[in-house]
Amino acid sequence: MHMIADNIMRLLRVFGAKIQAHLGKLYVISSDNASYAEMCVTSFSPASQEDRAIALEPRLIDNLSEIQDEVLEKVIEETGANLISAVLDAEQGAPTFLMMRTPEEVLFDEADLFAFKVDKYNRDARSAMIRNMAVNDPTGFRSFMSTVKLEDPCLGITRSGRKTSAQKKEDLERYVDNFVDNMKIVNNPNDHSGDEKNRANYEVMTVLSSLPQATLVELMRIIFVTGEIPNYEMIQDCFLDLDSAAKKSNIDLTIRRRRKNERIINSDGKYHLTFTKGENNPKHIRFPGKVETAIFYTVMVARKTTGAKVIEILDLEKEFIGIYRALYNAEYKDAKLAFDGIKDYDVTDDDGKLLKRYQGRYRNYIPNIRKAIDAAMGGTGDTPAVFYYNYSYRKGGFFHVNAKHIIIDEQFLKDSERLQNPREEATW
Repeated sequence: MHMIADNIMRLLRVFGAKIQAHLGKLYVISSDNASYAEMCVTSFSPASQEDRAIALEPRLIDNLSEIQDEVLEKVIEETGANLISAVLDAEQGAPTFLMMRTPEEVLFDEADLFAFKVDKYNRDARSAMIRNMAVNDPTGFRSFMSTVKLEDPCLGITRSGRKTSAQKKEDLERYVDNFVDNMKIVNNPNDHSGDEKNRANYEVMTVLSSLPQATLVELMRIIFVTGEIPNYEMIQDCFLDLDSAAKKSNIDLTIRRRRKNERIINSDGKYHLTFTKGENNPKHIRFPGKVETAIFYTVMVARKTTGAKVIEILDLEKEFIGIYRALYNAEYKDAKLAFDGIKDYDVTDDDGKLLKRYQGRYRNYIPNIRKAIDAAMGGTGDTPAVFYYNYSYRKGGFFHVNAKHIIIDEQFLKDSERLQNPREEATW
């Protein structure tokens, strides 16, 4: 193993590395905390992560032992790399890392370009894996595709103009049916005409562009880590049919009043959120901020009281305000301000023309909620995705937890409803 030349990126296969522990992380070897913090804000905001094949979480590493993988640590030391990230490898499936060695003075500027390159490798590998799956295990691929709810295809403009939604849906269904056959054409281009190759490539790309991001990421993780295409039952239970997983889960979510001997930690308020699996003792779920907590409580109440799985937080302003006030003994104006921070804010001129749009903080809140659930429920045996509030500003949110497993203190419901009224006062 040789030292990497400055500003050169290299792909290295590190056999024996703990790939699952590293996928989705960007290691930055430095002790410059201030520059690292600035980099996280400018280049790795939650908004920047939404379109990446796999979201990248930067990690500042002062001592290589913090990586907790002796095999990988040795390679980093030998190469002198100070930017390291695991990437998907569609060719060999071995733990593969993109590494770069760059001078300290430009390290944090280079990290953004490095992350872009990591994302490109992951996207290319992901497409290749799906294509390989269609060729190597067409039965497994067809089973997989039968469970996926495809998004509207990005492609769909023809010489005669833009296709209608119905036309695009009909075309997409046909392209899915043809995918395996199209992959045979793509893999054996010399046996087919130019028109056949162009059509096959177009249909393949349309299908790939329509696969939901979360589904692809989870599928690739399973294939990459285990080396196997998951069977139909695993696909259903683990990440595609969250309703099925929610029905099988025996985890209860409970909102209850804080006990006198309980300390207030993080965003704890008057009422605490705990979860219980089977006969085990309850454990807390704590979110990093008050808004994240109030969002999750609002979604829980909506799921419990209405039975709805599709929940749009922006339609629940008065419910959020009442819950926020009940939790934190807050004034109405403070709760209203917290809710307004979730939304995008448009500045228009006198004619209503949009001048500027300020992005709401939902892009921060939703990933924070997910991380808190991951941290609390890791190791329970249930997929934490069941308990996410999967929210998109354009598409609304989904909450799959079975309503019978949500338990809410009656006084909390009364308090939160009463405090929707700005004339009512919150009290401990």
